[in-house]
Amino acid sequence: MANRFAKPRRGAQVEVALPAQFYRQLADLSPQILWSARPDGSAEFFNARACQYSGRTAQQLEGWGWRSIVHPEDWQRCMPRWTKAFKRGQPYEVEYRLRRHDGRYFWHLGSAMPHREGGRIVRWFGSCTEIENQKRAERLLAKARGALATLVDARAEHDASIDSRFRSLVDSAPILVWESGPDKLCTYFSKSWLQFTGRGMEQELGNGWAEGVHPDDLERCLAIYGDAFDSRRPFEMEYRLRRHDGQYRWIFDRGAPAFDAKNVFLGYIGSCIDITDRHGEQARLRAFLDSMPAIAWIKDSRLRYQWVSASYERVHGKSLQQVCGRDDFEVWTPELARVFQNDDELALRVNGPVQSVNAAPYADGSEARWLVVKFPLPDESGEFGVAGIGFDMTEHAPAESGDAQSEPLRRLSGRERQVLRLWVEGRTSAETGTQLGLSPKSVDTYRSRLMAKLDIHGLPALVKFALRHGLTGDR
Repeated sequence: MANRFAKPRRGAQVEVALPAQFYRQLADLSPQILWSARPDGSAEFFNARACQYSGRTAQQLEGWGWRSIVHPEDWQRCMPRWTKAFKRGQPYEVEYRLRRHDGRYFWHLGSAMPHREGGRIVRWFGSCTEIENQKRAERLLAKARGALATLVDARAEHDASIDSRFRSLVDSAPILVWESGPDKLCTYFSKSWLQFTGRGMEQELGNGWAEGVHPDDLERCLAIYGDAFDSRRPFEMEYRLRRHDGQYRWIFDRGAPAFDAKNVFLGYIGSCIDITDRHGEQARLRAFLDSMPAIAWIKDSRLRYQWVSASYERVHGKSLQQVCGRDDFEVWTPELARVFQNDDELALRVNGPVQSVNAAPYADGSEARWLVVKFPLPDESGEFGVAGIGFDMTEHAPAESGDAQSEPLRRLSGRERQVLRLWVEGRTSAETGTQLGLSPKSVDTYRSRLMAKLDIHGLPALVKFALRHGLTGDR
C-alpha cells in the first residue's frame, strides 16, 4: 500500500514521536510472533505471542535461547541461510517448524529485515507466522495434482474400461473432482463432491453446481473458468462453496484441459480442496490490521498497489478495488504521485525502514498529520516492493512556528543534521566520524542520504542550504 495522502508536506527520517511503550503494546497485540535481534542474529526482544506459543519466558528465548524451539532438522537446514543473510544484510524468508508449549511442532514462515543507521545494521526486525494449515493443504494439493494428472491421462485414452477405472479412482480420493465437456457444461462430479454439497448428481450437472457457489464469488468464478476454457489453459481459483450443513467453505479449485490422442479437446477435469482454515488465519490477520489505529498499504515491485487496509479506505476514501493493480500516477495527481514514488524509491535505496512526517487530509478534506514508516517487502515474484504504515499524529502535532524556512530541516534526523553541520564547516569524513563515533563510510552514507532527502546536488548548494537555515555553529 502506498501513501495515499493528499497534499503531503514532505518530511523525512524524523525521531519517533510515539512512546516506545506504544510500539511494545502494539507488538503484544499482534497475532504473529514478533521479535528483534542484534546484528549477529542473537535475539533481544520477543512479543507476548512468542511466549504464549512456546510456553517460555522472553528471558529464556533471548540471545540464542530461541534455538531450543526450532526443530533440529530445520535448524541445520536454515542456519546457513540465516548466517548468510546476517553477513550480507539482506532480508530473508524461510519456513521452519517451531515447538509449541505442548511439545508439538508446527510450520511457520519466518521473515526478517535489517534496520540501518548510517548504513550500518543496528538491529533486525522479524516475524513468524504459523502456516501449518497451509502446509497441510499443500501436501493434499500435491496429491490432488497427481490425481488430476492421472485423470487427464485417463480421459485422453477415452475408452470404456479406463472410464470405469477413472470413476473408481476419483470416488475413493480425498478430494472433490469434477468434469466438464467441450460445451463448458459439467458432466460428472465425484462422490466426495456430492457428499460435501449434499446434493444429487442430477442437481449438480450442467450449470447446477453454480447454485452452491457464494453469490459474491459467482461472477468472478465464472469469468475465470470462461477465460481459461476459451484459451484451453489450466486455471486456479478460490471461492466459497456451500456445504451440506448450509455453511460456506473456502475451496481451492484447480482445472486442466483434457485432449484425446488426436489432440481433440474433450473438456476440463478439476480437483478441489477445502482451504477454509488458511483463509481463517488470513482473515484474523486482516482484522487485526484493520482494527489498528493506523492506515497500512502494500505495493509490489513495480510500485502498484496490492492491498490497503480498511482504515486506509476510511481515511482516504479509496477502496482496494479502486487502487489494486494501479500505480500512484493512475490514482493520484502527478504532483502527489511523484512525492509518493520518491518516498518509495528512498526506502528501496536505503534497503530499510524510512520514517517521515506528512500533512495529509482526511477524506472530508480536513488536514491531518501522519507519522509514516515505509520499508521494503518482497512480493509474490520475490522482488522487493514497498509496504507502509501511517499513524495519525494530528492530536500530538506541535503548534506551527510560522517559520516556513525551518520545514526542510524536518526531513533530516538529528544525526544527519550533525553530519551536515560538520561537513559545511570543512571537516573531512574521517574527522566527522571521529567526533561523532562513526566510520568514514557511515559518514559518507549519511551525507548521500541527506542530500537525496533534500534533493540537493553538490557541495556549493548544500553549503548555501546550511547557511540559510543556520546549521553552522552550535545549532
